[in-house]
Amino acid sequence: MNQSCPCHSGHVFEECCQIYCSRIQMPSTPEALMRSRYTAFVLKDWSYIKSTSMGKALKQFKRSKSLESIEWLGLEVIKTRQKNAVEGWVEFIAHYQLNDKEYTLHERSYFKYHIDRWYYTHGRQLS
Repeated sequence: MNQSCPCHSGHVFEECCQIYCSRIQMPSTPEALMRSRYTAFVLKDWSYIKSTSMGKALKQFKRSKSLESIEWLGLEVIKTRQKNAVEGWVEFIAHYQLNDKEYTLHERSYFKYHIDRWYYTHGRQLS
């Protein structure tokens, strides 16, 4: 039976982020990459998170005990913009639970296209 994708796109996992997380295909837009990275956080697929990061984001990524303990509850994409063929950003709100408390992460994530694929470069928290 097909399950809904954790990225809350409204599509089934097999037709959405699974093709990216399993490395069958690379995301073709910043939003697709952001959604697949969210799904990778849900699945705790740290190798996908690292392989889709570059620059500051890659240097700062650390798998921690608190990161392992987070339960991701939902994703809302607020706005997405692709400035040109090599730069874009996605504003989103991610809902999560840690130590029995619910939180939100409101962020604008920035992406660069480099050597035939998109990478997450850094994020800026908005609230």
